[in-house]
Amino acid sequence: MKTRKQKILNWILIIVMAAFSLLFLFPLIWMIFNSFKGDAAIAHDLHSFAAFLPPALSKGFFHNYTQILFHTDFLRYLVNTVFYAIIMVVLGIIVNGLAGYALAKINFPFRDRWLLIIMLLMIVPSPIKYFFTMVLPMAKSAVATVGVLTFLGVWNDYLWPSLVFTSNRLLTVQIGLNAITANENTTMGMKLAVITLVTIPVIIMYALFSKQIVEGVVSTGGKEG
Repeated sequence: MKTRKQKILNWILIIVMAAFSLLFLFPLIWMIFNSFKGDAAIAHDLHSFAAFLPPALSKGFFHNYTQILFHTDFLRYLVNTVFYAIIMVVLGIIVNGLAGYALAKINFPFRDRWLLIIMLLMIVPSPIKYFFTMVLPMAKSAVATVGVLTFLGVWNDYLWPSLVFTSNRLLTVQIGLNAITANENTTMGMKLAVITLVTIPVIIMYALFSKQIVEGVVSTGGKEG
């Protein structure tokens, strides 16, 4: 049982950590709240505490978001990126999982020396059913970590999609974000709104799978050899 002193110290620690968390969240809070404002209000509140407060609820409260969602191609970019990310996450988990299983469970000559070659040639182990029914469920933390990191990498990828996708109908959110924010008709409030929309899925992914990510890092980083 914790003593009264230990409980008090724990609460103090929680309050201090919460205060530091808010300090690091200030840029995100500023971005979200100002994404609902017009350029004049953003400039007016810039050097005051009002910059960290949302505007009063009015008819035009969601104006920046409606402009982005219904008067740009952002929704198309979003759908393209989600589809692209799902494919890459599934392929990444399967390919990386099979490669790791083969390297861990199959003994072959010069395995360490020829690691790169083996990873390319031995990505499929002999017992497929065993891999999918036992290995993957037991490695759910590692799978979640690989999946989230792959999703984030795909979500934030700019160079590869810009080289591969030549049609405007196939562009991803990062390319779309650049196109929308570079447009001279896009106001500061609209820029903050589209950046907020691009950031939200990343926050959701971390919120949903933060426990699995920590478990995956601890379980893989804490082993030697």
